[in-house]
Order: sequence, then structure tokens, then C-alpha cells
Amino acid sequence: MGPEPDPTRAPTSMAPIPAGGHVPQMSESRRTPLFFRLAAEFLTIVLGVLVALGVDGWRETRADVRREMEYYHSMVEDLERDISEYESSRDFMALSIQAADQVLATINGSSPSGPYPTLDDAVHYASWVNYPSWSSGTLGELVNSGAIRLIRNREVKRAVLAYYDEINEWKPRLQGPEFSAFIAYRRMTMGWTPLDRLTWDIERASTLSETPVPPDPELVARLRGNEVLLGLTQEMLWQWDGLDSFMEGFNDQATALKELLQQELAAR
Repeated sequence: MGPEPDPTRAPTSMAPIPAGGHVPQMSESRRTPLFFRLAAEFLTIVLGVLVALGVDGWRETRADVRREMEYYHSMVEDLERDISEYESSRDFMALSIQAADQVLATINGSSPSGPYPTLDDAVHYASWVNYPSWSSGTLGELVNSGAIRLIRNREVKRAVLAYYDEINEWKPRLQGPEFSAFIAYRRMTMGWTPLDRLTWDIERASTLSETPVPPDPELVARLRGNEVLLGLTQEMLWQWDGLDSFMEGFNDQATALKELLQQELAAR
């Protein structure tokens, strides 16, 4: 007979040992499902981040396109003002040239003729040039802020930068020694005519129909025989050819750029 069972010990069950003697552990049996669950969670997080980045990128692209279009509209408005300035400057300049011709005729002893009823007016307005006032605020902002990157059309970008560079090149030249004859003429004739002409009105000057007033003999005497003033007046007329060509070229460039921008806006 075998030994009596011990009532204080809990009965044990003996599980059969599988072939090979390996007993499977609980952690190993659950390892594969846990791996797949972690991988799924990781992929979910990654996809969520990618989607969020994609949405942010899409929003940023839309915002950039909207800003690009706003810049296009602003540049078109600036260019329209520039074109108006060029046309006004050329009208102003045409009447100043007529005034200089009137002065030159007097210096040479010819019978002066021009749009001005008095020689005083002709002397006063002969050297005045209405330089264009550029509306380059949008162009300046694009270049200085780096927002020029928003313009995706390379042809438009090149045209905008070329126009901006031309403006910056010409601004100092207009007041520089290249056109010094205008300033020298003004200094020489200062005090020769009344000082009450503070404004220059193109419409008034272009519609003058008053009876010409006989020129002041003293003023005629100052003009005639003055070789320095003769040379300055002739030089001004030569320089006006350059200014006229400059403003005509700028007008053409601004018109072409405006049309290019409008085409781009119409295509969007």
C-alpha cells in the first residue's frame, strides 16, 4: 500500500507534456497579436500626422495663391497710375518744349510764337519738367519682403523685376547732372519773371487763347545776346528728346506688364 494522501496539501493536476518537452508560456502565446496591435497604432499615428501635414500644406498653398492674386491686382492698379503719370508728364513736357522754343526764338531775334500769351510765361515754364511719380509700393513690398517668391509664373516675375530695376535706375538720374541744364537755366532766370506762378496747369496752358502781350523790352534785352542762356536752352531741348524717349519706353513697359498681369488673372 502506498502512503496516505496528505489532507493539508492542495491536489495538483498534471498536464501532459507535449512532444519535445517545450512548455508554452502565456507571454509567448500573446506576443503576435500584441505586435500587430502596436503596429496598427503606430501606422494610425503616422497616417494622422501625414494627413494633418497635408491639410496644413493645402491651406498654406491656398493662402499663397490668394496672396499672389492680391499682389497681381495691386500691381495692376499701380501700373495704371504709372501709365497715367507718364502720359501727364509727356503732355506737360510738350508745353515746356514749346515754351523753350518761344524763348529760343526771342534769343535768336526771331518773332516768338507759342502757347503762352507773354514772354514772362514762356521764360518761367521753359525749364519745368513734370517727373512721373511712381506707384511702386507693391513692387517694393514684393522685392523687399521676399514675397516675390509667391509669383510662380517666371515670365511675370522677370518682367516685374525688370520694371522695378529700371525705376530704381532712373530715379536718381532724373535729378542728377545728366539733366543739369534745367537747373542751371532756372538759376539764371530766377527773378526775371514774377514769382506768383506757383502751379502749372496743363489744361489751362493747352487752352490759352488770350491775345499775346507785347514782350517786356528789358526781358528781351536780357535774353538776346546771352550766349550762356542760348546754350542752356538748346541743351534743354536736346535733353527733352531723351526724357521723351525715356517716358515713352516706360509707358510701353508698364502697359506690357499690366497686360501680362491681367492675362494671368484671367487664366486663374
